[in-house]
Amino acid sequence: MPTQQDLRNEVLKPELPAYIELFEFDFSTAGISGLSGIFRCSPMKSSTVSVLFGGETFICNFPVQINDIEDTGEAPARPQITVSNVNKYFGGLAFLYQDIAKTQVTYYRTFSTYLNQTTKFSLQPRKFEIAKKLFHDKVTMVFELRDPTDKELSFMPGRQMLRADFPGLGVNKRVR
Repeated sequence: MPTQQDLRNEVLKPELPAYIELFEFDFSTAGISGLSGIFRCSPMKSSTVSVLFGGETFICNFPVQINDIEDTGEAPARPQITVSNVNKYFGGLAFLYQDIAKTQVTYYRTFSTYLNQTTKFSLQPRKFEIAKKLFHDKVTMVFELRDPTDKELSFMPGRQMLRADFPGLGVNKRVR
């Protein structure tokens, strides 16, 4: 298994390997009966149909893009993810299952040298939930994501989360 020192040595090389983005859509977290399973994909161009990462198979050449992922410090990030709807897979799920809201999306960033291995060696994975569908046509779908802890009137162990204590809480009140 690669160590932190291995990652440092990899980054300090004069030429870095390709930077890879991987996405997992966990439909079982949506809480909708009949919808389960995990869809794994990557937008990377590859001569193979799929790659292994951490022992899991990710489909290559699947058009997916994430934008506005950086935190501003004032409020949690609300990135947007654009996915392909060419085969009508996501469009069919969104139509049948309430816009697949609350589906967990995990975003991995790693180097190509760590693909096709049994370990998941990457930067800290970012986990989000699909909050709402923003756009839908025959070719693409755009969803707004939010951090799973970004919930107004939620309770942490022992106390209620209020805007006075958590300034970024409930910035977009239309999302529940």
